[in-house]
Amino acid sequence: MQAYACSHTRIHTHASYTHTHTHTYTHAHAHTLSHFRSHTYMYVYTNTPSQALKKGYRAVKDAHVAEHSEKFARTGLRVQSTHPNATSAACAATLTTPERVERYGRLCMQPSLTAGTKNATVAVKDVGLQALFFDLGKYLLLGSSRTGSQPANLVGIWAEGRESPWNGDYHMNINLQMMYWSNEVLQLSETAEPLTPFVRELARSGASTAGCMYGKPGWVSHGFTDIWMKTRVLGDPQWAMCVTCGAWVALHLYEGVCIYMYEIYKYVYIYILCIYVYT
Repeated sequence: MQAYACSHTRIHTHASYTHTHTHTYTHAHAHTLSHFRSHTYMYVYTNTPSQALKKGYRAVKDAHVAEHSEKFARTGLRVQSTHPNATSAACAATLTTPERVERYGRLCMQPSLTAGTKNATVAVKDVGLQALFFDLGKYLLLGSSRTGSQPANLVGIWAEGRESPWNGDYHMNINLQMMYWSNEVLQLSETAEPLTPFVRELARSGASTAGCMYGKPGWVSHGFTDIWMKTRVLGDPQWAMCVTCGAWVALHLYEGVCIYMYEIYKYVYIYILCIYVYT
């Protein structure tokens, strides 16, 4: 499968088009907002769900679908396979998504359409499932990283249970970067907006670390951090001793300049990487 940008609204490959939607909704939620740094955080976290409850499930769901649909419509995915049985109908059945994942690539019997011939054993490819996961990735990013929130952490904000795997922190030795690799080409540039204040605060903390650990000006951040902007070496050195991880995250802001040539991004990038550490 090969994907590439096309016009203003779609990402596609070949002529055969598979269109899918994720049917996952939320009726009330509170982002991991930046208000935790101020005295207003308790008001935000109590007021947000109470306001949602006043509106009611249907009204909140409809607003959610409308808001997400506009952003979903900016891109789409077309998938074509040369395999004759590469469709979700290869084995006729109505299946849930977990069932489709379970059967993907497995062999099953396809009924013969010609009298007197045997049923055929075919491998299920289900290209519709590939398109579904494309949409799921967009949905998770839209739900985890918005203006006023923290950037998407290692597993997003929708981790099951009260405790997020890996503490819901930021792995800057590749994972945080991967979260945003496709956001610009998917025309979801607003999802990267939390990165600017994140990198700014990271630079503030990293200036002290650069001076204390290396006796150098500038700023540094290593492999792992969290919302408290820890920039020292945390965890196993084979993963954490990455002195370029902070610069790698900041590079996303520069890529925004290259794609959109927004002057504001250019000034923010220079400010973060060159000026801020001397103030």
